[in-house]
Amino acid sequence: MANLYNQMPIQLDTDIASYRAAQTLVAPTSNVPTNVNVWKLVLQVNATSVAGTVTITKPSDGTNLFPPMPVAAGATAGSILYLDEPNSLMNWADFAVTGLTATSTRLWLWYRS
Repeated sequence: MANLYNQMPIQLDTDIASYRAAQTLVAPTSNVPTNVNVWKLVLQVNATSVAGTVTITKPSDGTNLFPPMPVAAGATAGSILYLDEPNSLMNWADFAVTGLTATSTRLWLWYRS
């Protein structure tokens, strides 16, 4: 049986205003669904971290899609700050991520489409 879960995660290390607009698989204006069903999320330090908060929100209204993730200053590169494997898939039609650039962190999202 084929594995339904994508083994290549989305990797973000800079802020994005809209995943749907930033992805290049489907035209952002098309009617093709591009929902991302997240089954694992990791926030990792790229270089020594800077204090701040990483947020994942709905671009249309700013609603939190995942609880804000505070980042403390001074964590070393490669440190895992957050790891979540929810019991049910988090279904996001579109999402924005802020705080990655400012905190020097990388977000990994394993998903099923």
